[in-house]
Order: sequence, then structure tokens, then C-alpha cells
Amino acid sequence: KITPVDTHDTLWIAVIADTHCFYDDLQDATEKIDSLKDISFVAVCGDITNSGIEKEFTWYYKSMQNLKVPYITIIGNHDYRSNGSVIYKKMFGETNFQFSVGQYHFLGFDDVVWENDNTFPDFEWLSMQLSDTTSKMEIVFAHIPPWTDQLNLDSTELVKIITQKPAHSLIVHGH
Repeated sequence: KITPVDTHDTLWIAVIADTHCFYDDLQDATEKIDSLKDISFVAVCGDITNSGIEKEFTWYYKSMQNLKVPYITIIGNHDYRSNGSVIYKKMFGETNFQFSVGQYHFLGFDDVVWENDNTFPDFEWLSMQLSDTTSKMEIVFAHIPPWTDQLNLDSTELVKIITQKPAHSLIVHGH
């Protein structure tokens, strides 16, 4: 459902994150986004719930239904709590995903470690996705920034992967 807003293949993206602490503000945010001209889609970079319970996922889903544009949801560390990853997958699908719109290649990357049983993110998947050289721009949406203590990747995997094509990659985080 995501399409460019003009013939030049321009995409306008609204990004929000960490709505788990601001339940009342999500409605205001969706109304503001709807008032903006030319938004192609919304990327929500994780932590849509506080405790990972079904009630919070349902509340988020109902709030987002008011949007006039499509949206994608990245899993955050709070979303893993309780049985949150199971609920997330039932509602939204896999925690790592990709799609293309025109010459843009978008990646939803699950980089949660601590709440994901200390499982290291699937950098092999990310690297394989970013090796697509036909895209004009590759944009990665994730939750945890690589410089935080949860990943501590100052000069390792993620930085290497992203800097392989620095003129073509952008990574956007929540948290």
C-alpha cells in the first residue's frame, strides 16, 4: 500500500517511537501525521507497549487504525516483555522484514538483545539485505541504537555492514 507521492519517486516518511510511555499522545501524533501533506507511510521504531501484553498491543493497533496512510511497526525491547514477541508476530509478522518501494529498499531490523533472551541480532540477514545494489537508497528501521550498552557495537558488525555502502544507507532508531 506504500507508494511514492510524486512522479520523481519521492517518499515522505513520518517516524515515531516509544509510544509505550505516551499512550495519550499517540492519538495526537496520528492526527498530526494525517494533517501533513504527502506522507507516504509511518515507521514506528519500537516500544509500542510497556509490558508486552495483548491489551497494550490491541490499544496500539486501534490507535493506528485512524491513520490515513500505511504504517510499519518495528519490535522494541518493551514489546518483548511477557509474551510480547508472540503477540507481535501474530499481529505484524516477522520481526525482521524487508520491502521495496520504487528504488528504495526498507528493512525492519530486530536488534533487541536483552529482552530477547540475550540473542544477538541477525546481522547475517541484515548484511544480505543491504547487499542489494540495485536500490537507490537503503533505509533500516530498528529500535536500539548501536552505540548503547545493549549492543555496544562501536566498531563491530553493524557499523561494518552499514558503512559498506555509506552513500546509500540510512539507519533510524527509536529507544
